[in-house]
Amino acid sequence: MIVYIQRLDRSDGRRRWADRAAALQGGIGMTHFLSTPSQAVSEHRAAVRFINQTLKGPAAAALIDLDPALALIGQERFYDTVMDDSSLLEGCLRVFRQNPQRFRDLLVDGQGRPVNDERVPLRCGRSLQDIVAMIVRTHAKRHFRSALGGDPDDPTSRAGGLYQAISAYLLHEWQVPLVPHYAPLPVALVRDLGPALLD
Repeated sequence: MIVYIQRLDRSDGRRRWADRAAALQGGIGMTHFLSTPSQAVSEHRAAVRFINQTLKGPAAAALIDLDPALALIGQERFYDTVMDDSSLLEGCLRVFRQNPQRFRDLLVDGQGRPVNDERVPLRCGRSLQDIVAMIVRTHAKRHFRSALGGDPDDPTSRAGGLYQAISAYLLHEWQVPLVPHYAPLPVALVRDLGPALLD
């Protein structure tokens, strides 16, 4: 099923049409729909809200259970503390990868079926691949704000200028420990490198 949606690129405010291929299981019939810009934005916000609630709730609880040292942070402060710290975030992602069975109840589709392909949408409407990219970008925003100053959502600020230039290439968990090294890079260099940042 090819689902056409209008995606909002929040880094520069541009809207672009993109084809998303959704894998179907269990012989479900194919449908096609076209969402309006406001529906796309509403869907995006709902997905982000669901993902953040999951990260702060059951995902945090599972990580704390798997690594008692993380309990010292406390679940209430867990999300912000981890998202602010490259080493902690890298460690949590490693624990997640090493213990897939502990998170199996979270990695399900809209019908509650297990999802083993990182490209297939989960219950939230986003794939695990999408969620990892969202986590990496959230961490980068926080680090750029702290290291460079300014609002990372404002492209006229130092943090925002860098984030706008690099956000499309923040996709993988291996980039988390590199975020502090991205911060000093000149924006012009980031733009010149482009996809080479993923090499």
